[in-house]
Amino acid sequence: MLEKRNSDQEVENYINNPDAENRNNLMRDYYSSIIRGKTKSWIDVYVMNRLGSIEDGKPVYKQFASDLHVAKQPIIPAEVPYYIGIDFGLTPACVFAQQVRGRWLILHEIVAQDMGMVRFGELLRQEMVSKFPNIPVARIFGDPAGDYRAQTDESTPFQILRGAGIRAIPAPSNDVSLRIESVTAPLMRLLEGKSGILIDKSCKHLIKGFEGGYQYKRMQVSGERYTEKPDKNHYSHVHDALQYLLLGAGEGRQITKSSITSKVVQAKTNFDVFTKAPKKSIRKKWNVFDIRTRL
Repeated sequence: MLEKRNSDQEVENYINNPDAENRNNLMRDYYSSIIRGKTKSWIDVYVMNRLGSIEDGKPVYKQFASDLHVAKQPIIPAEVPYYIGIDFGLTPACVFAQQVRGRWLILHEIVAQDMGMVRFGELLRQEMVSKFPNIPVARIFGDPAGDYRAQTDESTPFQILRGAGIRAIPAPSNDVSLRIESVTAPLMRLLEGKSGILIDKSCKHLIKGFEGGYQYKRMQVSGERYTEKPDKNHYSHVHDALQYLLLGAGEGRQITKSSITSKVVQAKTNFDVFTKAPKKSIRKKWNVFDIRTRL
């Protein structure tokens, strides 16, 4: 197939290649049918015959569409406070975002490898000063598990960040389903014809995760079965950071409010629907003294 690009040299469609050598042996709509619902990385490998890598799993966010959720131009930070979400560990990651008129603008990401919290705290502080000068921080949310001390150290990640001048607080919950829903909700939201989340194209790890890198791993059993929780891989850390950010900033609050438990009501069974008894008219007896008093 051939790529059809727009004026910005972005792929917007695919058309059949008239010079393909095997077109006489295939149906006319063969390739156009197999690429439906597939990511660009899958099409590049299996259709365009290009080198690349794809993940053998089920994407966590099927609602994601790069042409809708990824900005065509760099996003310029607005003059409003910004949020930060952090995932701890030896592969720490964080995400910077602003909420402007109800939309979440994902501005920047940091993905580290084999880095302790002391070095990561210094790196985070430098990025805050260089990327967002003169813009205040609204809140910084981190993995709630980072509030516990390690066996080899008495300091928690939150205490280490506080020592670097960064005041972070634990996210409201570490429930995986609630965290995923806090991202799914703005993904599906449309505000004034625009998506509820817009990601700067510099956030390459985050975008790759949305395109399928952040996934439910396929189980080695008969049939098509996947794990109940997302796989822990290179893309999961930055996506955990995004989930902590949105959950702490209020997206999870709407989800928990809507989940109202309903009481079970049992219908009465000691009556006959075919019985047509006349309704008894109730007449209120008035006392003569009461009537005169009212008059």
